[in-house]
Amino acid sequence: MIQKTADAIAGWLLQKGAISEEDCELYAYSAFSLILGIAPVLITVLLGSLTGMLREGLLMIAPFIIIRKFSGGYHLKSTITCIITSTGIIGLGLLIIWLSVGNTWYMPIGILSLLAAVSICIFSPIDSEDRRLSEKEKNVFGLIARIMILTVIGLCTALMLFNLMVAAVSIETGICIVALLQIPAVIKQRVNRFETKE
Repeated sequence: MIQKTADAIAGWLLQKGAISEEDCELYAYSAFSLILGIAPVLITVLLGSLTGMLREGLLMIAPFIIIRKFSGGYHLKSTITCIITSTGIIGLGLLIIWLSVGNTWYMPIGILSLLAAVSICIFSPIDSEDRRLSEKEKNVFGLIARIMILTVIGLCTALMLFNLMVAAVSIETGICIVALLQIPAVIKQRVNRFETKE
């Protein structure tokens, strides 16, 4: 469905004379990447609106999108599987926020987000099979991910000092999701290294 939409956008641009036929595939890929990139936001807006947690959802997804761009993580091969899994993870994140706020579990979520931040700092960036990073890119992406995670943790601390616990918990949940999606990629890398040594 996403690929068909991307192809339709590229076809429309071609029909309007905005692009040449030889650039059509490139624009279709760009449209596909854009749609896939905004999908988590659209899913969050939908689930957040349905649950009455739109603000919390947007606060959760913001660090996810920003940090994950540089930290990397596990990527699914199938777009449909990715969308379904993303919907489940976003729904789980909203549930965690709801439970944390309802039960005032601020300390456990704060501790989990600090552990997640340490994990992100250690393992970032995760190299993707689809696009290998050069050594320079690894260094730059890793540095940016660490700066971002420290900035976000600082923001959460400030929010807690001003007693804005719902906002802090929402952002901390986003940090935990980033770390959670790094775990399968880290395990896969370790298994591949172990198999290569044998």
